[in-house]
Amino acid sequence: MAHQGKHIITPPISPLKDDGTLDVEAYNELLMLLKKLGLNKILVSSLYSEANLMNDKEYELLLRYSIDNARKFDFVAFSPRGLSLELMVKDLILGVELGYRVAFVPILLEFATTDVHTYRFYDFITRRVDIDIIISVNDPNIQLSVNALEGLVNDIPQIKGIAVSSTDIGYLLELLWRLKHEIRGNIMLLTNLDEVFPLALLMGFDGGIVLSSQVINRHFLDLVKYFEKGDLVNYLKAFADIMVFLRLFREAYSRIGVIKLALYLLHNWLRPILKQPYPSEHSYLYSEVKHILTTLGYIKEEG
Repeated sequence: MAHQGKHIITPPISPLKDDGTLDVEAYNELLMLLKKLGLNKILVSSLYSEANLMNDKEYELLLRYSIDNARKFDFVAFSPRGLSLELMVKDLILGVELGYRVAFVPILLEFATTDVHTYRFYDFITRRVDIDIIISVNDPNIQLSVNALEGLVNDIPQIKGIAVSSTDIGYLLELLWRLKHEIRGNIMLLTNLDEVFPLALLMGFDGGIVLSSQVINRHFLDLVKYFEKGDLVNYLKAFADIMVFLRLFREAYSRIGVIKLALYLLHNWLRPILKQPYPSEHSYLYSEVKHILTTLGYIKEEG
């Protein structure tokens, strides 16, 4: 898997209709907009674990439609649903059958507790599915041992990269050094946090998975351009613009995130009596959860 240059990998949202099915027309418009704006690399079904709320039919439709559009992009990868190891393997097999060549595989929390468990998790997956793997760490609180990552990368040729969410600069520097100087040199190293992306470029990372490139893409594209030109003044200006937006973006999205998390948990508890795969914003359940969270003070009424 070639990865020359610096990368902005966008995880596009998967727009759903009121009945919970994928809005193919809206999704196509989004993909074409991203392409038009200069964002040429996408990571399907990874945005805030939205795929975890899809049933098999919806998930397959999303993957199938995205790979059909792959020729329009330089890079198209996907992420399996992260509810269980069994489901992950099932989704990865489906991705291979549809023609995907790269998958970003997040580690399940119960396997991130020790180096041995981490190794066994990815070794198990790569022995069952023939696809290039990017180790994906979605939780900023999880720091996989550099020793474990070194062992994985050296022992399993299918592992082609690592995407980390850490803001611990010491950890990131150690990981960078080990990957660049002590581990085979064809490994892609990405950040999985938007706010770390500008610093990661300066540190020597290959790029990152950038959620907010869907809405402030120009800043990120300019950042890479200024980095490649060595234009420090404009680089820092673009950096500052990104940080201002991300602060506002995070504050606005945090309230939505709380509601989505609550809905996800309630959906699992109430699954036997729910007819729709996921409550829409117009549903009674959504309104009830929002009311409860507002009463508890987690969100404001206008949120």
